[in-house]
Amino acid sequence: MASLYEDHYLQCYWPARPNNPDMWLDNLELLQAYFHAAEQVLAGEGAKVEALDISTGPCLAPLMATMRCIDRVQLSDFDSSNREHIARSDIGYWTEYANELVRLFPDHGLERTQLLSALDGMRLQAPPLDVDLRRTPIFLPDIVAPDSVGLLTMHFVVDSICKTTEECFEMLARSLRLVRKGGWLLLSALIDSKGWQLGDNIEPSPNLSETEVDNFLTARHFEVISRTRSIHKPRQIYDGGWTVFLARKEAG
Repeated sequence: MASLYEDHYLQCYWPARPNNPDMWLDNLELLQAYFHAAEQVLAGEGAKVEALDISTGPCLAPLMATMRCIDRVQLSDFDSSNREHIARSDIGYWTEYANELVRLFPDHGLERTQLLSALDGMRLQAPPLDVDLRRTPIFLPDIVAPDSVGLLTMHFVVDSICKTTEECFEMLARSLRLVRKGGWLLLSALIDSKGWQLGDNIEPSPNLSETEVDNFLTARHFEVISRTRSIHKPRQIYDGGWTVFLARKEAG
């Protein structure tokens, strides 16, 4: 059975079918950004990569949009019910998102059943890890070595749980140490946002700017390859917007 968090989060932000048209459009923009980023990673690497997703939550749509560049993925989450949801939830929940990918990218030979089957297989490649960016070690079991990850994905993680920029970037820095030289970061972050709604609660966000994120990544030897900024929608249930950053760590 899904937890209250999962029910609220999925219903508000990743419903199985359109309810709030603005939030559905928001998700389609995200899927397109992730898909294009995956194309860039695949072209840049010349082959599929091993990926690590930090704090997956109950949502598998980002993985479905990026899995074309992924050979193997390790998922993770802080919450035990989310880890159970990742491993055992009904993959059919994501059917309409598969349909949207087929519609959005008609020239890529995508097919709904194959997308869902591939997503199901990929989320079962390894049991989701227990992750906590405020803890040492970050992962239990502690099996992810520094400088080892080919593609690190983080979809609304540190920007969604921190009240201050300092704490946000401290946890992001801990994550970036895992990326190998020449490896990739795919990061979705709330921008110009002080909070986001979850049920009756307003969760914190540190009001990041794109420039702050760019400067932080550059200082840690990541080149920002692309940015995709959301279009503000009247009925979105968070303030500000979001940006999807694709960055690559220097090879030297």
